[in-house]
Amino acid sequence: MTDHTANPSVHTPAGQWGGRVRVVTDAFEINAAGSTGVDADGDYFTLCRLPSNARILQFWVASDDLDSGSNIALNYGVYQTDGTIVDEDCFASAVSHQSAVAPTDIRFEAAATNIDSWYKELWEVAGASADPKDQYDIVATNTAATSGLQAGTLSFMIMYTLD
Repeated sequence: MTDHTANPSVHTPAGQWGGRVRVVTDAFEINAAGSTGVDADGDYFTLCRLPSNARILQFWVASDDLDSGSNIALNYGVYQTDGTIVDEDCFASAVSHQSAVAPTDIRFEAAATNIDSWYKELWEVAGASADPKDQYDIVATNTAATSGLQAGTLSFMIMYTLD
C-alpha cells in the first residue's frame, strides 16, 4: 500500500499487485527400482521448470505411500537446468513420504524459508545475488538411501505469478 499512497505514486510490480496467477500441476508414478527409481541418497527428479522471476505463491504436494521399508524423505528445492544444485531444500526439507501424504502446501516448510519471502522472485528465494533472467528447475531430491521404495503416485501443484 505504501507505493499506492505515495505522492507521486510508485509503480508496484504486477507480480506483487494485480498479477495473473498461473499454475503448473502434474501427477506421475514413482517406480520401485531401476533407472527411474529414487532409492539412493541424492537421486532427484524434476517437477517443472519456471522463470527465475516467478513468485511462487503456493507449492502443494501429495503422494501415495512410497516406501514400505525405511523412510523416504524428499527435499524440495531449486536446481539450474543443467542439474547443478542451487538450493536443494529452499522450499521444504525431508518431507516424509513413508505413508500417504494428503495435499499439503510445503511453501514455508523449510526453516530457511521465511514468511517474508512470499513476495520474492524465485531467484531471490534460491539465494542468487541477481536475477539471471533464465529458468530454474523445481526438483525433489531424496535425502537418504531407502530400503523399500515402492511404486506410487506423486502429485504437485505450484501457483505462481510473473511481473
